[in-house]
Amino acid sequence: MTGPGPSGHVKSGVGGSIGPDSTQIAAGAALMAAAAVGGSWLLRRRASGAQRS
Repeated sequence: MTGPGPSGHVKSGVGGSIGPDSTQIAAGAALMAAAAVGGSWLLRRRASGAQRS
């Protein structure tokens, strides 16, 4: 049983943006950098054996 393939638009929620928004890209990059720095700091702190007293 063969028929025509899918056709038409898909409602994906992205909208009709023409290109990437540089503000959103910068905000996402900043969040990723903050997460990387925070994770590295926590791992380093944990590895050094620092404990609260």
